[in-house]
Amino acid sequence: MEAHPIPHSGASEGYREGFRHEAIRVCLRVLAPLAVLKIFLLVLVIYSLRLFPLIFSEENYRANFHWPVSAPSEPSRMYRTWDSEHFIYLSEEGYHAGEPSVARFPLWPLCIRVGSFFFGGNHFHSALVLANLLSLLAFVALYHLIRARESEERASAALLVLIAFPGSLFYLFPYGESLFLFIAVVFFLLQERQFRLGAAVCAFLLPLAREAGIFIVLPIAHFLWERRGKGERLDWRDAALMGAPIAGLAAYFLWMHHATGDAFAGLRAQAKILSEARVAPPLDPGAFVRALLGWKSLHEPHGSLLDRALFLLFLASLPFLWRRDRRFFLYALPLGVVPVISSGFVSFTRHLALAFPIFVLWGDWLSGQSRFAWRVLTAACLAAVQLLLLIRHVNFLWAG
Repeated sequence: MEAHPIPHSGASEGYREGFRHEAIRVCLRVLAPLAVLKIFLLVLVIYSLRLFPLIFSEENYRANFHWPVSAPSEPSRMYRTWDSEHFIYLSEEGYHAGEPSVARFPLWPLCIRVGSFFFGGNHFHSALVLANLLSLLAFVALYHLIRARESEERASAALLVLIAFPGSLFYLFPYGESLFLFIAVVFFLLQERQFRLGAAVCAFLLPLAREAGIFIVLPIAHFLWERRGKGERLDWRDAALMGAPIAGLAAYFLWMHHATGDAFAGLRAQAKILSEARVAPPLDPGAFVRALLGWKSLHEPHGSLLDRALFLLFLASLPFLWRRDRRFFLYALPLGVVPVISSGFVSFTRHLALAFPIFVLWGDWLSGQSRFAWRVLTAACLAAVQLLLLIRHVNFLWAG
């Protein structure tokens, strides 16, 4: 075996100095602007009620689940929107059979509960800070991933499109999207650098964070198939990587059985919610076409033109993503298709925000000096729609 020389202290010191400079540069270029943007949007949430005092939906607010039940109408309600109340409730009270909240997956409430120890037991503050911190870290990790694979310009373009995308507004609130995106991006980052055990931990956690997390088995299988095709020998770490999502799904069912006495309580709650909302999954081609063409409004729970337009754009992008990166394709495909099969086009804009490879592809299309004007125009249009949905969301009007 060839011996590699040990770097002398001067070289090692130079390496550490270079690493520090690179870390500072990335913080100034990526992390600082994103942090400023998040602070701006969080402040905007509060002032939106003063700017648009007449659009707040008292009816939707009263119809929504709130925790604690006697919570007054105070400014914090602007951040405790829709599903976030369920997550905060689960973090405080746990899972109980027969409650609609158990339809949510357990990893995010558990993170909120752990984080609350650093906020004096305040679960809301824990959820809000963690959601924004995790999405910030996910954005920075994605920037590093794409820059290492391709170029800094393409990484910046991909990040710009993702951040401006309308569905990305949910990374601002105490939803589970920030956690899922963070774990997914870190998974690919670790897999890219051959840290298979670290990637296996991420693959184990994804099914505990969201139902679509189990489909991480698809890019894992392709990754291992590629390695076998190159003549590389697979070992126990590869077996751990492949088995991790299955173990994560098993852990979810064990958790639900322990907490509620019924391993399938979460799935039953999801089915009941869809039934009460009169959501009919388009399971046959005819029903799918009718659902696709059956838009009734620009953006409401049922019949959203925005959701359907983005789904068509997603479908049109898939062949290009397949040719560009098979593993990215196999990750993005179920994130865009499975929600439509299970619940129609409801909340598709929100679901698509998790399929980050699509934004990498779109960023690639918009990168380059000759496409600068198109890049700015696209980001501006997406951000304008996101801002409109943000104002709707905090006023308890449908946004996704």
